[in-house]
Amino acid sequence: MLTQRRTYKFGDRVLNAARPEWGPGTVTRVENVAHNGHTAQRLNVRFTSAGLKTLHTGVVELVPADEDHAVAGVAERSGWIAELEGNKPADIMVRLPADASDPFKTLWQRLQYTLNLYRFSREARALTAWAVAQSGLPDPLTRFSRHELETFFDRWARGRDAHLIDLVREANRMDPRQAEQLLASAPPEARQILRHPHARR
Repeated sequence: MLTQRRTYKFGDRVLNAARPEWGPGTVTRVENVAHNGHTAQRLNVRFTSAGLKTLHTGVVELVPADEDHAVAGVAERSGWIAELEGNKPADIMVRLPADASDPFKTLWQRLQYTLNLYRFSREARALTAWAVAQSGLPDPLTRFSRHELETFFDRWARGRDAHLIDLVREANRMDPRQAEQLLASAPPEARQILRHPHARR
């Protein structure tokens, strides 16, 4: 759980760090609440790509939408095009978010973050959400064709799957019981990857 340090007010623009594909949102209602002995807020936020959401700042990490730094796992919005011009688009589109392998996060946090990446797929809406989260572009289809996005996604997904297998192997060596509990609630797509014999070696 998070200890909220920032407070928000009506009209503030925010981003959900765990769901960058939702795009920026505007706070439309604020309620101060207690959470684990700390002050937190329950917010209604209208996101450009996800509509109205109710979020609890003791649980969800929000950042101001106008901050000039990357949101967890998202390329710098202000510098993405400049970075793209200096690199191949594939280099940006196929890399895994930093939180999936951040050495300052625990193994269990990295594993949970990686499992959360299985919300993305080749289905049209999920593919677009992935492309927004990956690139930071509000509409990636203005820069890439659907075929290009599918090709990038397939490469990215292979990297995600290989990374998950590595994390699960490490988790099984560290604490098999905790690994089993975490994987019990894993998305079906992740469990399917882990059923293959090579995933258990």
